[in-house]
Amino acid sequence: MALSFSQKLSAARLMVSGVREFADDLKKVGFDEAKIEEIEKLFNDAQALDNEQEALKAKLKTCTEKLNKTADSLDAALTDVKKTVKYAIPQSNWKAFGISDKK
Repeated sequence: MALSFSQKLSAARLMVSGVREFADDLKKVGFDEAKIEEIEKLFNDAQALDNEQEALKAKLKTCTEKLNKTADSLDAALTDVKKTVKYAIPQSNWKAFGISDKK
């Protein structure tokens, strides 16, 4: 089963912590400070981007709610206008309003 991104970040956090804790032992086998810093940077970048993405998701959710409410209001307003047009304007002119109803 594939790990979620959150699980990958948690695993990476643990790995980075372990690499820092055992840096001296790892240096003995060629895992130098540059590699440690590279892994830490990649982890920090991934974490920052994940935080940014979560903030954007929250903003998108709020925007979607506003859009849905506005679309509902627009639908209601257009329904009222359509009724008014059908009452006040001869059927032969309804196409000018985008109304293709027969009655």
